[in-house]
Amino acid sequence: MYGTFAKILTLIGLTILVIVFSANPLTAPIKDGLTFPAVMASLGGIFVIVLLVERVTEIAITIWRQSDADELKTEIENLTKDATKAAELLEKQKCFAKYQAETKSIALLIGFTISIVVCCAGVGLLGAVIDITKGNPNFLRGVDILLTSGLIAGGSDSFHKFVSTLETFFNESKSRMERKP
Repeated sequence: MYGTFAKILTLIGLTILVIVFSANPLTAPIKDGLTFPAVMASLGGIFVIVLLVERVTEIAITIWRQSDADELKTEIENLTKDATKAAELLEKQKCFAKYQAETKSIALLIGFTISIVVCCAGVGLLGAVIDITKGNPNFLRGVDILLTSGLIAGGSDSFHKFVSTLETFFNESKSRMERKP
């Protein structure tokens, strides 16, 4: 019930934002002299931050949740050896799966919180592409904080996929431009 309510509330909020900013649109001016190497350099810096945030999150989760996970694993291993306790084994496996899902949620929350703090301290990817001092700088900085925080909190695997996709897009666009007369 709660999940459905949150989704509907989010959808309503986003609809209101779209309507408000459609009626009074803002512009986000692309920086002059923007180059692919400059964008990739910014992404490289963000990648280092991603790795640091991911490591801090992993340490926090290990301190906070690892002992209970190890205990559940040991119980599951012991129950696996006894064929007569299949029902109990199944229950412990469900409990462990639920525990892992909770741990992932906590890790994402920790990572996103740390990422917000880091981005509020001045880190931002959007600022490398858009001149956030023009137009509505407070709004653009807020969007920059949210987008960059989400990217950082997503972890290194997600970030690597994002960078690879971006690099492929730029390389294919460059190849198409070179082929056209």
